[in-house]
Amino acid sequence: MRPILEFTAVTRAYGPRLALDDVNLALEPGELTFLVGPSGAGKTTLLKLINREIRPTSGEIWVDGMPAHALKASRVSQLRRHVGVVFQDFKLLPRLTAQENVALALQVGDLRISDDEASERAMDALEAVGLGDRGGSFPHELSGGQQQRVSVARAVVGQPHLLDC
Repeated sequence: MRPILEFTAVTRAYGPRLALDDVNLALEPGELTFLVGPSGAGKTTLLKLINREIRPTSGEIWVDGMPAHALKASRVSQLRRHVGVVFQDFKLLPRLTAQENVALALQVGDLRISDDEASERAMDALEAVGLGDRGGSFPHELSGGQQQRVSVARAVVGQPHLLDC
């Protein structure tokens, strides 16, 4: 079985400062891994590399068999369909309900999905995180913990192979 995520000799520098230096990492499908360290240790840099928000200075990054380190810009959206992201600050759209925020993630990822299917799958994801009764609520009507669970529902609704939190 091939790893779902693999870093091979990955280095990322910001000018003269190394954020990551010669990192080797392999995660198998189904494996749960925690990334911990002090502020400035490179945790956010590593997560941004997985989602191809930034490129490595050197080395290879493979995400679900795709070469994230070498992808053309036109294929980055394809890679991101394989990675669910839970943002620290949630990034919920304030004018959309919880259900609409979750459904939008499906619609942006797959333009062929119908509004009805996206809405139904969004409600299923909200129910899975204990918010089935809050689908019609706007972000400002939800507590911080509830907003975080909407963000989790949005990250998993497309059934990504890798979850980046």
